[in-house]
Amino acid sequence: MIAATTQTVMPAWKAWAAFLLTIAVLALAGCNTTAGFGHDVKNTGQYIENKANDAKD
Repeated sequence: MIAATTQTVMPAWKAWAAFLLTIAVLALAGCNTTAGFGHDVKNTGQYIENKANDAKD
């Protein structure tokens, strides 16, 4: 006797919803990463500017 296999298929709208949710999460994470990188660059620039002003005095 051969056992019957059952295969469940995800409805198309659920697949699209999961895909769009994943894209949204990645986009938001990317924005936070970019903002953090911008703050790091800004702080580095201020540090260099302060050191240059100290050396000028």
